Amino acid sequence: MQKWDEMLKRVNQDNSFMRHNGIRAVSVSMEQAATEAEVTEHLLNPYRLAHGGLYFSMMDIAAGMAARVDG
Repeated sequence: MQKWDEMLKRVNQDNSFMRHNGIRAVSVSMEQAATEAEVTEHLLNPYRLAHGGLYFSMMDIAAGMAARVDG
């Protein structure tokens, strides 16, 4: 749907936190919302794994988009 495409565009362009952390909203619909990120050096924890905060941020972004979907 066009308004969901507009939401994706706006979320990806207007969120400096997402841009800084390489997070991108990739899909949103009535059933789901999804994000992705390229895990770079600055997103690793001391164990050289993706930091848990990255995952929580991605989930928070997807949940925020899903909450705004009203059909």
